[in-house]
Amino acid sequence: MKNRSNGIRIALLALAHGVTDSYGNFLAALSLPLKNKLGISNAQLGGLVSVQSIASSMSQIGFGYLSDRFGRGIFVTVAPAVTAIFMSFIGLAPNYLTLAMLLLIGGFGVASLHPQGAATAGKLSQERRGLGVSIFSFGGSVGFASGPLIITSIVAVFGMKGTPLAVVSGVAMSIVLFFTIYGKPFMSPMTKRERMGLIEALRPHLKIMLLLLGIVVFRAATSIIFTNFLRVLKSEYTGITGGFVLFIYLASGSIGGVIGGYLSDRISRKSILIFSLFAATPFLWAVVHSSGIIFFICLFFSGFILSSSTPINIVMAQEMLPSNASIGSSFMMGLGWGIGGLLSIPFGALADINMVAAMSGMSLIPMFTTVFAIMLPGDPKRKIFD
Repeated sequence: MKNRSNGIRIALLALAHGVTDSYGNFLAALSLPLKNKLGISNAQLGGLVSVQSIASSMSQIGFGYLSDRFGRGIFVTVAPAVTAIFMSFIGLAPNYLTLAMLLLIGGFGVASLHPQGAATAGKLSQERRGLGVSIFSFGGSVGFASGPLIITSIVAVFGMKGTPLAVVSGVAMSIVLFFTIYGKPFMSPMTKRERMGLIEALRPHLKIMLLLLGIVVFRAATSIIFTNFLRVLKSEYTGITGGFVLFIYLASGSIGGVIGGYLSDRISRKSILIFSLFAATPFLWAVVHSSGIIFFICLFFSGFILSSSTPINIVMAQEMLPSNASIGSSFMMGLGWGIGGLLSIPFGALADINMVAAMSGMSLIPMFTTVFAIMLPGDPKRKIFD
């Protein structure tokens, strides 16, 4: 980053991303107590995961379209508060339908931040787009990892009726963003002259975009299912300890994302994609079948390696669609994760039959997805010591 003020702005966007995404993981952290409270099955839990995933991911395409045309930072500004208000009340949900509605609206709050936030971070990063987007992603990953610790700590002290206390940080973050981000010149929308029609922009890159989307879908499905069903699989870890298990998996992913993004500005993005997908599988398999210290070691490396390529897909999409950067980001962060989340429904049905076998099968998905990465065209080698 050449400009110090741009670095501060990227850090602020990363913080907003972290605060917003922390609420996005409340369902995973409370999956076991919610199952017990409402008497729901694994298949029904999978349905809730899909509802939240569709809302928080697939709707990003719509928010990306609006962001490229209206800008001003409105979506980034209101996202933390909207997400906080609805997600913080899931502990009070009296029935399955109410819980699904809270997750749906809270998911829209999560979705509204991502396209505009990622596109702005990439724009402010200038020639170091891989690093800038990875910092933005890092913020979200840290928040996503911290969410289980935050909400399980609140529940440990106040019970499920105390979950609304979590609303404070989201509302406070929106107030800060209103005075620091909203309406600033760097949040201005693209002019009509600068924008290119989406179909026109996509046409020459359609094959590559579909390959990237395939990678995101299957990697996201693996990540979403491991995140939301890990506490059910490892039910011996309860309360705050269960939240700590999720924290290790997700925090390691946030570290991996930053390192992967940093390296992608220096060496082949394709090579990092291939390594990430292939090398994650044995560690994910070990997570399912191990215990004790081996379990925690494999948990760390599975999250670290699987997530190391997450920012790369976003950067590659932005580079192919520079005139529609928010939409490019939303394809990778939104559509891909949304479709991946839909796989939680059939997975939940399989998990009701045999949880260990279902999780073992999911651990193999990244390895098979390597085929898509191999089919991508090569990209220029970058100097490691620029």
